[in-house]
Amino acid sequence: MTEVFNYINRNKQLSVRTKVKDLVEYFKGNSYGWYETATLCIIAKLYKMDKISFRSNGSMVADRDLYTNMTNTNQQAVLIIDIEETITNSQISKLKSLYKEFFEDESCSAQSAKDVHNAFIERLKTEIDNLRSIKNVWSFDFVRPLDEIIPMLEQLKGNVYPSLYSKTAQIEEAINRKVDEADAISEFISNPQFSIFKRIDTLKRGNQANLVYVTVELKNVLEDIYSSSTPWQLMTKAKEVLDAISDEIKTKQEAACEEVLSLLESKMLSLTAVPSYAGLEENQKQQIVTIFEVLKANAKEERYIGNLIAIKGDVSKAYDRCLDSINHWVEEKQEEERRRQQATQQTGGQTTTTHATTKIVHKVVKKEKAMTVSFDKPILETKEDVEKYVAALKEQLLRYIDQNNNIMLN
Repeated sequence: MTEVFNYINRNKQLSVRTKVKDLVEYFKGNSYGWYETATLCIIAKLYKMDKISFRSNGSMVADRDLYTNMTNTNQQAVLIIDIEETITNSQISKLKSLYKEFFEDESCSAQSAKDVHNAFIERLKTEIDNLRSIKNVWSFDFVRPLDEIIPMLEQLKGNVYPSLYSKTAQIEEAINRKVDEADAISEFISNPQFSIFKRIDTLKRGNQANLVYVTVELKNVLEDIYSSSTPWQLMTKAKEVLDAISDEIKTKQEAACEEVLSLLESKMLSLTAVPSYAGLEENQKQQIVTIFEVLKANAKEERYIGNLIAIKGDVSKAYDRCLDSINHWVEEKQEEERRRQQATQQTGGQTTTTHATTKIVHKVVKKEKAMTVSFDKPILETKEDVEKYVAALKEQLLRYIDQNNNIMLN
């Protein structure tokens, strides 16, 4: 082993590069007569003792690639052996200290220069995997610093022994970014308070329909927290805002629902107050009641404020449809009565229709239709205009009454 090391060292002093193939050939001849395998084993032992290192095509050769490079004839011709620089105990201690600082007070149990170097690299791989999993799962604004930190750590991970010992400045810079930013991000995501932040995300992504009705001030505060680079410092405020938004949405939901229920009750009372309603068949009354019961059930189950507001429009439409149905049923009843009277007259009988029965079958005209008057001026400017307009309106209302109609005022 001494002969091999001295040969490599002598070449280095003469500025001659030593290749594995040259070394094998030298000790196969020159009175040594060693087998290739014997020479390769000695080279490997020197490597394990951290006496030498290898380069191929300008790059350091990693442990996993070393066997292939040493046993392949073509690779031997370009595999260069270097005398490994001596790593002092103080350098080892420094790297172990950086290891502890980098990895949250975790001590490095390795002892030799190479083992400490490799332990740092392996532990760094685990850290990179953890940060990458965070980056892949979460796309929030506060996670974006990992886009810069991960490549920085990847660059450190690419160092092969003993190059990490000369990268103290880069390691310290990476420590600052990792401790100040990456660790804070990682700790926040694993902290129970992250559930508060996820509530914000759920509200913004999944409940925009109700969020529209929240006051602008609360929404602005929520947006500032959501887009903050350090949201973990704002979770107390975030919970207060979320609770305030939840309360406001609940209050507006209840108010909107109450408005719908009140409107339903008012419209139903108006329908039952129509004189002709009392003369309807029971199944006809039930049809009207069912329409309003369905709308009431929908309102009580609805959780979106906008939909509750829209239901108010559905109530008005249902009310109009019910009035139309009442008029239709009245017309059918009038037609039936007319045919009955006509049949009685044709057979020489006498009609028994009473005045009271006639009153029951009045049709209903909605206020909007009854009070829409054709007038020759688009605006009322004088007392005379008002008098003419009122006269025209009165004439039209009386005409509807004369035609056996009731006029709805609500």
